[in-house]
Amino acid sequence: MDRPRRDGARHFRGQERRGGQVEVRYRPLDGAATGTEATSRTLNLGFGGAFVLAPRPERPGTRLAISLALPTGKAIAATAEVRWVVDAGDEAARGMGVHFDALGGEQVMALNEYFAAATETADFDEAP
Repeated sequence: MDRPRRDGARHFRGQERRGGQVEVRYRPLDGAATGTEATSRTLNLGFGGAFVLAPRPERPGTRLAISLALPTGKAIAATAEVRWVVDAGDEAARGMGVHFDALGGEQVMALNEYFAAATETADFDEAP
């Protein structure tokens, strides 16, 4: 579904990501901070990646071990790469866009279940 944004422009992906805030744990896999784990939330979530809120985001190109705790009770462990960061302005809006490496079948199914549950809730919340 290709929804226009509130300002009238189309979303650059063609459609917005479906998932919202999910608890996430991540740690860099390379560089000086290897092994330091942080806990945060995603601002959005999709099959290809997520925007992870982080007061001190990792640099683009940093490889991450990432674990998502879905509200459905399932967890997804994956590796990802930081593609872009927002590190200026309000600390509450800082974070990093991460791209997941290839997800396995069980991980995709867990995301499908989460998106289906989120869609059912959104449809119910938006009912007249």
